[in-house]
Amino acid sequence: MNRRQFLSIATAVTAVGMVHLATPRLFATSGLAPILHSTFYRGTKGGKLYESIDRGETWQLIADFGSHCAIDRIVVQKNGDTVVKLVCAGYIFNLHSKDARVWHTV
Repeated sequence: MNRRQFLSIATAVTAVGMVHLATPRLFATSGLAPILHSTFYRGTKGGKLYESIDRGETWQLIADFGSHCAIDRIVVQKNGDTVVKLVCAGYIFNLHSKDARVWHTV
C-alpha cells in the first residue's frame, strides 16, 4: 500500500467516524430530541424546555431556565438521561437530568 492509498483510506474512515459521532446530535440541531419513540423535547432561545409525550401533537412546559438563557442543544442519551446545553450571559452550562424535571450541572 502506498502513501496515497493509505491517506485515502484514512480519510474515508475518519469521515465515517465523524458522521457516527455527530448522529445523536442531529435531533438537537432541529430542535427536537426523541426519547422512547413517543416523547420529544423542544428548547427555546428564551430558556424554556417543552416536552411532548404524544409525538409533538401537544407540548407541556417542564422547565424555565429564564428568558436571559437560551437552550442550545438537547441530547437524550441511550440510558434515557437528558443533557441540555444552556447558554446564559455568554457562559455555557451543561445540565443533566434523569427525569427531565430535576437538573444538575455536569
